[in-house]
Amino acid sequence: MGAVCPEVLALSVLAGEETTLKDLDKFLRPVWVGCCSHLSAFSIGYTRFNSDGEDQGMDVLLNDVVAPGDTWYYRYDTLGPPHISSSSQERG
Repeated sequence: MGAVCPEVLALSVLAGEETTLKDLDKFLRPVWVGCCSHLSAFSIGYTRFNSDGEDQGMDVLLNDVVAPGDTWYYRYDTLGPPHISSSSQERG
């Protein structure tokens, strides 16, 4: 039997200038992870933004913490592996 590879899926999101990490988290939960009650976190650079407010909360503007070309991670159910690895791009 051959090796089993997980599917790789892609999702493009266009975020407005006033979009916060909390807004993005609320959008990703039903679309990507299918549930709403577990903790989630964004890891951007050396900073972790948690849905429970520990470390840094998510009430920050996406544009203030992510620049075009940055790679960042979204983790749902913070005990598991990252669910989403993302790269930011400038709007054209």
